[in-house]
Amino acid sequence: MIRADGADGFDPMQAVAENSEVHRALEGLAHWQKTWRDDQLSPLEKNRIPIRGGPPSHLVYGRRQGRVIWFPVHFSRAHPSSRSLSCYHRNIAMATLQVESLLTHCRIAAAQTGRGLAGPLRDCAQHAAEILGRMHAGLGSTYRTATARVHVDQSAAKQDLNTTRQYFGLAQI
Repeated sequence: MIRADGADGFDPMQAVAENSEVHRALEGLAHWQKTWRDDQLSPLEKNRIPIRGGPPSHLVYGRRQGRVIWFPVHFSRAHPSSRSLSCYHRNIAMATLQVESLLTHCRIAAAQTGRGLAGPLRDCAQHAAEILGRMHAGLGSTYRTATARVHVDQSAAKQDLNTTRQYFGLAQI
């Protein structure tokens, strides 16, 4: 059973099981449906976002509008002062805000490409398209996380990003 007071009792070497209570909770938190307790679960592997390192029990679960970080080792009584989970959460939250902000800029720019982009809008649109390309590719010049790539790939604004990238002669994502 999942309890609010920690993840004691979870085996860090045991991966989250398909259709388990943890899987249902992750789906509910990531999908934001009021009927989450009764909904059919989306396959675990379909929503798993790759992470580097960690035991098999750790995973980032993602749906189009939500991410859930499940690192039970970091919120167990055995690691009461572990700050790495809050740091990771902050990094993912900030990366998500950055991606969404840049995608919004590309959405605005894409609507203007037919008339041509000029001045600060042109400069910012080009920077946004380039930065999103680096984040999507996971290049070392940006914060690297698979959640950024998945966010872009699942976004309704991906076509606007590609329209903006095409305008500047950049490869499609």
